[in-house]
Amino acid sequence: MPTSKSPPRRGTALALALAAVLGTAAPLVLAKSPPPPATATVDIPFEEFTLPNGLRVAVHTDR
Repeated sequence: MPTSKSPPRRGTALALALAAVLGTAAPLVLAKSPPPPATATVDIPFEEFTLPNGLRVAVHTDR
């Protein structure tokens, strides 16, 4: 019994073409975007000390 392949539907062909275009163009657009501007730094006061066994400890009191 011979089988014949039907041509792809117009919607399927359009979806494949759109996926191919977006798949190749999106990384190029994202790669050229400038880095985000630096934001203000946050100063959190803390105490740091080393235990006798060598473990470094940072302590911050949250009131």
